[in-house]
Amino acid sequence: MWLLSIPVTPDADDARRLAQEELAKAIYHHEPGPIARILNAIAEVIGRLTEASLGTGSPWLSVVLVAVIVAGLVIALLLVSRVRVARRTKAEASTSAAVFVDDADSQALAERARDHARAGRYSDAFLDQFRSLIRYADERALIEDRPGFTAQEAARAVGALHPSIPLPLRAQADRFDAASYGDVHLVAQDFESLHRLDGTIRETLRSVRPAHAFESLGAS
Repeated sequence: MWLLSIPVTPDADDARRLAQEELAKAIYHHEPGPIARILNAIAEVIGRLTEASLGTGSPWLSVVLVAVIVAGLVIALLLVSRVRVARRTKAEASTSAAVFVDDADSQALAERARDHARAGRYSDAFLDQFRSLIRYADERALIEDRPGFTAQEAARAVGALHPSIPLPLRAQADRFDAASYGDVHLVAQDFESLHRLDGTIRETLRSVRPAHAFESLGAS
């Protein structure tokens, strides 16, 4: 680890250089103001502690100095991680395909999916089966459809209703996007996998009350 290369008692120039090198990394260049302010404050504290350490010769100040560096970097990395997650979620929502193309109900969408599957149009069958599942949750007032509702948003909304749902449905939302944009040509196994998951999720959702669903979404 790079911390092993820090002198036990770094002088003021070394401490400032280490802080400046960390601040110069690209990871911090475009992050919100609070991160830069925290790191600048750390650099200032490092300088003061180092000068005090050199003046007193106390080894404890050196320990405090290293602890400040470590704690500051941990805080900064946690903030960066949260910002990245928020940006990734926003990016996914903006690039994900809209779920619904008409006002067909869940049953009509499921029938349409079966017709596509019988004709060997498995990408279309998959898309309508996914729409049927999301419409089912909407019809039961477990989620709230809105204009431009995307596959990723729908997967998150339905996934928030029960702990067993998120990961499997998220993977199906990725396939939905890929099929919608023509990136992949889905096959019978893709449709059959979604069809089985659809039945499992609907069974799970039968035990979810609409009021509880909206409370859970509001708390998340």
